Amino acid sequence: MCDLIIVSPNLNSGGAEKVAVNLANYYSSTGMDIKLLLLNKKGQYFSDLEKTIEIISLDTNILDGSKSFYVIKSLRSQFNRIRPKNVLSVVRNVNFLVGYSCYGLKTNVVFREANTMHELNYYSYLRYLYYINSYRLGYIRADKVIANSPDTKNDLVRFRICRSKKISVIPNPVVPDNISQLVSEDVDHPFFNNSNDVIINIGRLVEQKNQEMLIKAFAELSKKYSNLKLLILGEGYLKQKIDNKIHEYGLQNNVDVIPFRRNVYNYLARSKLFVLTSKWEGFGNVIVEALASGTPVVSTNCNGGPSYIIDSDKYGLLSNNESLESLVTTMEKALSKKWDKEILKEKAMSYKISDMAKKYSEHFI
Repeated sequence: MCDLIIVSPNLNSGGAEKVAVNLANYYSSTGMDIKLLLLNKKGQYFSDLEKTIEIISLDTNILDGSKSFYVIKSLRSQFNRIRPKNVLSVVRNVNFLVGYSCYGLKTNVVFREANTMHELNYYSYLRYLYYINSYRLGYIRADKVIANSPDTKNDLVRFRICRSKKISVIPNPVVPDNISQLVSEDVDHPFFNNSNDVIINIGRLVEQKNQEMLIKAFAELSKKYSNLKLLILGEGYLKQKIDNKIHEYGLQNNVDVIPFRRNVYNYLARSKLFVLTSKWEGFGNVIVEALASGTPVVSTNCNGGPSYIIDSDKYGLLSNNESLESLVTTMEKALSKKWDKEILKEKAMSYKISDMAKKYSEHFI
């Protein structure tokens, strides 16, 4: 028996995976008996995980329906073997599988809902039916669901995935205790070697993050600001399309796309502005990371966390969602605005890992 199993698909460079690592490390430091159960043992966050935490891998790369039975059977086998007091699953496409695997087991099951349901709009009708009904059946088993923003909670209720009384809103645990050390680490990129104003974006190169619109906006701004550079940190299936867009606008010397970095705080701290262009979000960890680094934020006012975090223009500015014209105007306004870095940092302290982890633990037994 152990106190808590945290379930995550892997430890790739996503927000949910980072939350899994942050929570595991914190609970381990308090003396809880923690195990981390992964569908596959891949990802960049392994080096951030405390070495004392046991990792269990199911060694599967498949999350779609074709392997669901195998995953459910394997999860149930592990839960029967370990008999955890609590199971915390951190991302939707694993949550419902955990739910199925825990029917009939005497363990406290907590789901973390990482995103709004906007992604379902991009599914085919049959895929939509499969997932929406899978979610509804799987989430019945959850004793508690933690939504990372009010919009995330509202979507769970609106799509009839679970009832409002079962859901608590707890922001993501983001800011570590060693933030000062992370901010001060050296950065190895030529954009920071000269008197450039660097705009930074961090996120997976996928449809949701909409970096293509950011490149278009940067192309407009660079006509007016000759010392502007755009640095994108991320990886994903749209990498080639984004590279093509950079070449289309002749921005090869002013825009660079580099792979994910374990520490992004040092990059953020040396940037003039962080810009998030997502079409939807659950929370937006990187908004908090930018604020913790003293860097102002421009974000699309999409469903999810951005307006929840940036609840005042002291911390950043919101542009109309999926509007290129609004994004250009808002970025220009942010570049000319004087920001109080200490106010930005103070706001980010509302999302310390230790504080949010304590709120999560109120739902454990």
